Amino acid sequence: MLSAQENAWCVYTALFLFFSIILTYRCRNNILLIPFAIFGMLMTGGNIYLLAVRYGATKTSVDWASKSFALSLLPAASVLVFLGIMEAQLIFIRNITTAIQNRDHWGSLYLRDPEKRHPVTKKKKVRPWTYYISLAALAVYMLLAVCSIILLGTASFSTVKKIGSAVCITLMLVVVCFNTVVIMAYSRATNHVRLIRRNRDDLLFIQITPILFSICVVGMATLSWIYCFYADPMAIPITLWIVLESLLVYLPLIAILIMCIHTGKIKKMGRQYRIETEQRSFNDQYSYKNVSNVECAANNDKLKREETFRISGPPPPAYQPLKKSFLSLSHS
Repeated sequence: MLSAQENAWCVYTALFLFFSIILTYRCRNNILLIPFAIFGMLMTGGNIYLLAVRYGATKTSVDWASKSFALSLLPAASVLVFLGIMEAQLIFIRNITTAIQNRDHWGSLYLRDPEKRHPVTKKKKVRPWTYYISLAALAVYMLLAVCSIILLGTASFSTVKKIGSAVCITLMLVVVCFNTVVIMAYSRATNHVRLIRRNRDDLLFIQITPILFSICVVGMATLSWIYCFYADPMAIPITLWIVLESLLVYLPLIAILIMCIHTGKIKKMGRQYRIETEQRSFNDQYSYKNVSNVECAANNDKLKREETFRISGPPPPAYQPLKKSFLSLSHS
């Protein structure tokens, strides 16, 4: 008979196995989904290992909280999820910046008054400050994950392991929340651009996945501090632990994997689309609409003048019947 925690592990195994298979299949056309697929495989293998050990069958009293992946494997494995999210985020920022530059450059060729001189402006950097902040956040997160692994593997006292792991996960939470605020601010700042508003799926993935991942790290930090505050881990209610672990840790991770299946190719996020509507200018004299009307009017006047002054050729000769004498000769 399986315990409540082992039943939860069975559910986690089935879910991660299902999504890892789908993501592995989708990696053929979307190679940037590989970190999410590897994460699903890693969690599937880890849960299968926990089920194979059968802690409940070998021991009468088991510290189920200490076996939770939220305290051991997930802080390290979450680097794969954060890496996949950051890849999409960096590609989105780079493509959006390029699209805005193209819009400003090519639009200025048509909307600029040719009779006025404009001061030469410096070109904007292709990669804005948000790009480098995202890279720094990824590096700090990976460093904290490595520190958490080192503490769990080398610390000799259980108290040091508990507090050290909780502190590392809390710092990881700060990094994730900071990155979420940065990408939300950037997406709001660029939401006024027409070509960005047309691609709602990209914005949905970019905005939702950091929030879901932040909730996941909040759950890991909460569970780690709960484990620290209990002097006797056996006193932790296993039902409460499973509910918190399922709702705050595993449910956001499953939602992120669903978002990965829903979204298109990550490498195309934020890519520029053709603008079908006409661009507008502050100077109506040089807008597309007025320029096209002026050109059409000029062409019509030219055609009218050609029609008026055109010299017509002589009419074709009238039909004249042949003379009778010629007809009589031909009959004879």
